[in-house]
Amino acid sequence: NRGDTEPHLRAAGLAGVVQIECLGVSSGRWRPRLEAASARRGSRQVAIRPTAHSPVSCAPDLLLEALAGNPTGPAPTIHCDEDAADGLLLRERAGPWAPFHDRIGHDWRGGLGHGRSGVAVLDDLGLLRPALGLVHLVHADGRDLDRVARSGATAILCPRSNQHIGGRLPDVAGMVARGIPLAIGTDSLASSPDLDIVAEAATLRAAFPDLPCETWLSALTTGGAALLGATGAGALRPGTHPGLLHVGIPPVNDPLGVLLDGTRWPRSFLA
Repeated sequence: NRGDTEPHLRAAGLAGVVQIECLGVSSGRWRPRLEAASARRGSRQVAIRPTAHSPVSCAPDLLLEALAGNPTGPAPTIHCDEDAADGLLLRERAGPWAPFHDRIGHDWRGGLGHGRSGVAVLDDLGLLRPALGLVHLVHADGRDLDRVARSGATAILCPRSNQHIGGRLPDVAGMVARGIPLAIGTDSLASSPDLDIVAEAATLRAAFPDLPCETWLSALTTGGAALLGATGAGALRPGTHPGLLHVGIPPVNDPLGVLLDGTRWPRSFLA
């Protein structure tokens, strides 16, 4: 939440984007943090940018400034419709999130966005677009997914976190049917046993056996790369250096199926 991971990622030879989450309903709470996050400078290898935590924890002005700022920079991500309580708070100002806001104080009932869902709030603010990653979407219904599909935003799936928190997964089949771009994440160690995205993909494969394994391979590789604008990553192309991960699966006729069968196969970075 402070961007302190950037030098460690760079020292490890990794590339990517560090996002500093901001939240708050009153501008006195969120603006200093947003300004501090915006002032952070990353490196060519590891960019730093601010983002907003969620429609249920951020004032509309914060959503607008954090997500729409720096349009030429790396795409932001935001938690969205992770829990059934999210929509209840946005619609009725009630539910488990209400006591949290009461403890913080301020006029949160008049300061949060209004909508039937987090997706609806973001769409009404004009923030849904291809350069946006929507994390979770567990409680996004068909109308919400239609909005996401029209916008070109990417759905970032974190299934083991979803199972831990609410015991259910998003409508991934509905996402695929609508052509919504997919990427795979982990959320964090607060709700996931580890940060292994191959294990996340294996969970999705087990939960949605009717979807081809290539769906998960694309989400693991080109899906995330496209969202981040990482043109040299995600696929083997002439002249690029995407980084290669060797996974020691046995010789089989279905290597992708075996890769995603839930076994933690030995792995190492080649380059």
